[in-house]
Amino acid sequence: MTKAILRWATPLLALFVLGPAASRLVGLLRASDGSEDVTLLVNTTPALGAAVALGIVGLALVAALPASRALGARVGLTIAGLTLAWAAWYTAPISILARSHDGAGLLIALAIEGVLMLVVGLAMVLAIVRVGATIEGDPLCAPVGEQLRKTFKTGAGLAAMGGAIGATVVIAWFVAREPLSGQLVFAGFLAGIGAGSVGIWCGSFVGGDVPPLATIVGVLLVAVLAPVLGMFWPGGDALRAAVVSDAIPGPVRLQSLDVLVGATLGAPIGLGWVGSMLDGAERATGRNTSSA
Repeated sequence: MTKAILRWATPLLALFVLGPAASRLVGLLRASDGSEDVTLLVNTTPALGAAVALGIVGLALVAALPASRALGARVGLTIAGLTLAWAAWYTAPISILARSHDGAGLLIALAIEGVLMLVVGLAMVLAIVRVGATIEGDPLCAPVGEQLRKTFKTGAGLAAMGGAIGATVVIAWFVAREPLSGQLVFAGFLAGIGAGSVGIWCGSFVGGDVPPLATIVGVLLVAVLAPVLGMFWPGGDALRAAVVSDAIPGPVRLQSLDVLVGATLGAPIGLGWVGSMLDGAERATGRNTSSA
């Protein structure tokens, strides 16, 4: 009975209470002209922005932790993503920010913000995975320490991470085409699905156990890599001209919260799709071997 209540109550809580509250936290930040065209660190009070980042993640955990405890880490991550999507919707796209900021300084600030959300976001993901209920056949339920070791110290983990990074960048390139907050959140979501799918495939080609956490880490790394890419293409000095000509690469358009939505709301879907296909293929191989 408790599980049934949580299965229905936590998404509603995230969508209609925690998410709007997270967006109101973003609304506390102001640009130098008094507008709400801000990100977590690109505003007049970056220290407040860092506190807002912690507040948003804290709100996401309010529903995600009990959902994970009762229903598994995959569900917990999804619930967190629903809350984060509200906050991501209220951050300004880079095409608007570039009009009132120095290009190089803006990209550096966004890269620092990416580092912040990489650290905070990974801590949130690890907390959700650590308390998650054990679900039979779900590798995301493996101990956190084991998953981290496999992520950074095995070929399968590194390949999965690299595949997730590549998939996120490529999908964002094609989907994030317009300077619209909704489209950018959706691009992050789709990129997360692709990263979860491609990451697991890449890891399975190398061999060994593929840690699902590696694909999530790969997506989170794009929060840092996207602004770094922007420093080279189109480049800090050319950023404003690229805005005028609508030539900003799709990955550079993603904000850190868009990436975090992809890691929590999108990646579990991709992991589930490919995981079920790989399990089916293994079972089919086992049946063929036994029949022979």
